Amino acid sequence: MSLEVVPEELPVIGAQIDVTRASLTTVLGAAMPLTKPVPAGGDIVSLYVSGVMALFGEQFFPITTVPGVSQMEPGTAALVQSAAEYAAGDVSGGGQVTASGLAV
Repeated sequence: MSLEVVPEELPVIGAQIDVTRASLTTVLGAAMPLTKPVPAGGDIVSLYVSGVMALFGEQFFPITTVPGVSQMEPGTAALVQSAAEYAAGDVSGGGQVTASGLAV
């Protein structure tokens, strides 16, 4: 099995990930209010059930960001850095690329 890397395509892939992240953030942001149900009535049971169900929505949509979406941005930066390291390795005739700052 072999792996072929085209360094010129890594920043393009990173840009596509950024577009996906922005789109996903927009969609999830629009869905967030739907996870906070309105009480069916003014009685204690309806108010309680509405409050409990809203807690589930808060677990899925944390206050700051949705888990996973926030991990896309560092991944994009890593692709750009990797592209530069591959290109520099090709110029110097080397085949070594660092992984997250550590020598492989």
